[in-house]
Amino acid sequence: MKNSLIIALAALVTFSASAAERIVLQDTFDDSKNWFRNGKSGKFNFSDAGKDGKCLNIINADNIFMCNISKTLPVKNNATVKVTFDAKGTGACSLNPMGRGPGVTVYLPAKHIKLTDAKNWQAFEYTFQLTDVKNKKALDNLAFRLNFYKNCNIMVDN
Repeated sequence: MKNSLIIALAALVTFSASAAERIVLQDTFDDSKNWFRNGKSGKFNFSDAGKDGKCLNIINADNIFMCNISKTLPVKNNATVKVTFDAKGTGACSLNPMGRGPGVTVYLPAKHIKLTDAKNWQAFEYTFQLTDVKNKKALDNLAFRLNFYKNCNIMVDN
C-alpha cells in the first residue's frame, strides 16, 4: 500500500474531542523523501521486504542511530496526536515527538518498543496530547525522531 505512515507511521491529528480525525502525513517508507539520517552510526536502508512493498530498515551495532522527519507538521496546541506504524525485527527503538513553537522545541514523552526476534509484523500505536504546560508557549508544529538503539535490525512500515 503506497499511502500509509508517519514514521512508517500514519500521524492522525484531532483538533478537539468532537472533531473528526485528520491525517497530517501518510508515508510508506518506500524512500527517504520525508526522513533524514541524524548521526553517523547505523545503516539507513530501504528493503523490498516491507509489509506493503518497500520499508525502512535500520541496522545499528552501537550508539544511537537517529532518523528524523525532514519537515515539521502543522498542528494546533492541545491537539491530540495519534501515530500508528508496523515494525518487525530485533532490538529496541523509540518514537520521540517534538513540539515546536516560536523559539522553543519541547521533547514530549517517547514511545518505546522492544522487539525480540519478531518475524511477523506487529502494529504499534501512540497517542499523546501536544501541549507545553511547563513553558506556557504555543506549539504549532510537530516533528518526530526515531531512535534505534544498540544491536538492532528493525524494519518499519505503514
